[in-house]
Amino acid sequence: MNAGSEFSVYSGNVAGVVACGSYVDVSGVISRVNVTVDAKVGSACGVGGLAGVLINSTATNCGSEGNVSGVKNLGGLCYEFYAGTMTGCYNTGAVSGSGTCVGGIMGYAKQAAIKDVYNTGAVSTTKNLVGGLVGEMEKSSLTNGYSTGKITVSESGGSSVGAAVGWADTLSNVYYLEGTSEKGVGRDGTAAAKTADELKAKAMPAALGNGFKRDLGNINGGYPVLSWQTSDCKHVWKDGKCETCGIACKHVWKDGKCETCGVACKHVWKDGKCETCGIACKHSGGTATCKDKAVCEVCRQPYGELDKGNHADLKKVDAKKATYTKEGNITYWYCAGCGKYYSDAEATKEITKADTVIPKKTHSSNPGSTGTGSGSGSTTSGSTGSGADVKKGVQSSKTGDAGVALYAAMSLLSLTGGAVVLGRKRKAD
Repeated sequence: MNAGSEFSVYSGNVAGVVACGSYVDVSGVISRVNVTVDAKVGSACGVGGLAGVLINSTATNCGSEGNVSGVKNLGGLCYEFYAGTMTGCYNTGAVSGSGTCVGGIMGYAKQAAIKDVYNTGAVSTTKNLVGGLVGEMEKSSLTNGYSTGKITVSESGGSSVGAAVGWADTLSNVYYLEGTSEKGVGRDGTAAAKTADELKAKAMPAALGNGFKRDLGNINGGYPVLSWQTSDCKHVWKDGKCETCGIACKHVWKDGKCETCGVACKHVWKDGKCETCGIACKHSGGTATCKDKAVCEVCRQPYGELDKGNHADLKKVDAKKATYTKEGNITYWYCAGCGKYYSDAEATKEITKADTVIPKKTHSSNPGSTGTGSGSGSTTSGSTGSGADVKKGVQSSKTGDAGVALYAAMSLLSLTGGAVVLGRKRKAD
């Protein structure tokens, strides 16, 4: 925007958005307009990138990114802010003039409350009452702010020139970039000098208050930005953490690897599946037996099938002879793992338990009885009780059956003889 006048007398204000406003709310407005006025207009009016003059008004979350050029009464956002509140505003454009009351945010503040502001634009003029944030303050306050813009005043000797404020009133928690001006505040106040590294440090936004945050997206050269500005970090990931902002990656897993930062999952296995990324284990290692499956060396989960040829506890049982009281057994091999019996050490010939048993020994028939007589030698008489020889025809036998037969015959003869005698006696009687 260029403003000029053919008239010798000019009054009014020039700005990128609002020339002059009373009881207005310009919140959320960002001006990217370059505003330039000639000497006639500039000598008679207030000039600002967003507004010329604001009275009893509110400006919240505003910004000006265009350059402002004129004579005097200049400000990056506005020239004059009277009886209002400004919160969360910034200027990045250069402000240049040749008169007084020139500031990066505003040239003149009266009965105003200003909070959470910053300026990175250079400020230059030839006169006095110049500041990186505010040129002159009257019955006003400035809380939480900083300026990095270079302050240039061509005519020396001005006492109200400061990197932060030219002529201050009430200041609190205000900073400026070291070397941008001889003093932080020209008159009636103090501001703290910081190096570029200190202003860009991770702790600086916290020092400025809740209205600021780190410039993770580098939209402001690394200097703190306002909390409402979008400045997301362009993360540089290493080991699941951003080297720029320090934030930990919120992993998005795929095939055991984070799609965001590329880090590999440190698996936490349960039942063959990772509880962190959900991937199933590709089992490997371990040895299966006839009793147990192989145990995976990665997740420690059993997998696969039993190996019937790999016996877990195969032991040899030596042969044992049978006795009359106990069974014996052949030589065999028994696996306690699968409970099977084998006839060979390689466990290739399976047998049953019954196949291993040798039955008990049994007694065979024994005919060697010697009778009951009193004689000696190989022959004895029968059982008549008289001791007489049996030469009448009964030969003693060495076998048990002959002895028994002889004994039975003699017993029968005794009984018969007795019966005959008894009969004859009764008959005689």
